[in-house]
Amino acid sequence: MENITRSQLRHSTPIILGGRTKPVSPDYVVGLTDDEGCFYVLVRPPYNKQGGAMVQLQFFIKVKEEDKSMLDKVRETLGCGSVYFQKEQRKNHTQCY
Repeated sequence: MENITRSQLRHSTPIILGGRTKPVSPDYVVGLTDDEGCFYVLVRPPYNKQGGAMVQLQFFIKVKEEDKSMLDKVRETLGCGSVYFQKEQRKNHTQCY
């Protein structure tokens, strides 16, 4: 299979932050998130008398197995996060990261 670069990545201009070149631009991360990502906020009930709740924030991008390198570049650009394999059991779905 020939190496094809996704159109968002072809049009992404790497930026320099802190003296280090980032692999993808912020616009690229925004576009990928708009298409393949989501933000998840979980608020749990208060566990103390002051009424403080636990708030958990998560950010996900899910792509096909062959696009894993994109996630690695986004993780490197953001400087945080993990890329993991999500095994798909349904017959009509592809394996994802």
